[in-house]
Amino acid sequence: MKKLSLMALFVLVLTGKAFGRADSLMADTDKFNPEVERFFQKGPSKAGISYEALSKFVQAGVTTENNGGFTFKSTLFGTANFFKHGKLDLSDYYNSKLGKFQRNFEYQLGVSKDNSGSYNIFNGGFKYAIVNRRDSSDFNFFNILVSGLEAIGNFQEKALKIYKDKITGDPALVQELVAGINKYRDSNNLMDLPKGLLAVRDSLSALMLHRDESAFLDSLQQVYNAKVKALNSRGLATLGINSRYRSNTGKIDSLNISFEYLVGLGKNHNKAWNVDLQLNNIFLQDSISKRGLSRNISRVSLGINKVLINDNSGAGSPLFEFELACEDIWLDHGQTYANEARNTVNANAIFRVHFSKSMSLPVTLKYDVKHPKLFGFLSIQWNLDDNSITNK
Repeated sequence: MKKLSLMALFVLVLTGKAFGRADSLMADTDKFNPEVERFFQKGPSKAGISYEALSKFVQAGVTTENNGGFTFKSTLFGTANFFKHGKLDLSDYYNSKLGKFQRNFEYQLGVSKDNSGSYNIFNGGFKYAIVNRRDSSDFNFFNILVSGLEAIGNFQEKALKIYKDKITGDPALVQELVAGINKYRDSNNLMDLPKGLLAVRDSLSALMLHRDESAFLDSLQQVYNAKVKALNSRGLATLGINSRYRSNTGKIDSLNISFEYLVGLGKNHNKAWNVDLQLNNIFLQDSISKRGLSRNISRVSLGINKVLINDNSGAGSPLFEFELACEDIWLDHGQTYANEARNTVNANAIFRVHFSKSMSLPVTLKYDVKHPKLFGFLSIQWNLDDNSITNK
């Protein structure tokens, strides 16, 4: 009887926690329970154009153009959580609205080649999202997850009660149940539970969920994925400043002040359209007069990006994107160099191929409309936004 009393208390304590009840979505360590974490991990990734506007955790890139090089971008939130927890964890990002400033503040570091091919140009800067309606922490995904997980928790609790009553007179099966629940709490693997309990769960699943538990979770995942894609089509506006330092001259030779606005079009969030507006005011050193940042260049770019193909993983993450843009660049102040036009208009095409959620290959082609000339370059980008890297 002592064993049975202990078992009853043990079951009451663990009923909500062992099976991930909706009233216990958060663990004591400020992390989501594995049932919730899986929704985030299996969700769709953003379009590449969105990551370029503002990284989520960490982005690294390599560019092959004449002045190409290496870049590293990260939000303060991503850097802080990497060093705090030893990894990048999606549950950190969805945890709460704490760290909103850090999520919207991105810094960038890089090194690139000069015209001689030497890596002596170092650049750094920051960007801040003054409007970020794409921030996942602003949307209450619990409205989607709680009802579903609560339904699962209810039938799991009932299955546990039925099975406990069934085995009350068999101390060996009671001990097996206690050991199975203990093991399950550590592994989150249902196969660690007694087969008799699993049989009761399976029979109740069809009765209470009106379908197989796996199919029920899949339907919740589809609703979650659709909400994420709709969120990723909302408005994002950033302000940034970036400077460039030449180690061979010991001087800052450029200062770039930028604004970008990105917003989705239409209601087809599955293969989204995005309008991309970019404004730049760039101050450059005059290489002839050597009078500091005396040259001033303005740039306006208006483009439209379309996700053409999604992957077949079920999440529908972008696989192939295409963007067309018109770019107008003019020299506001300063003398023109030999073979340099005061005004240049480019028609740009950008192809983005995603090899995985983390790795993509943007290929950019530019055509000078006024002085017909075609040139291009490609980049390789890594968007590390989950457990892709660790410092342990």
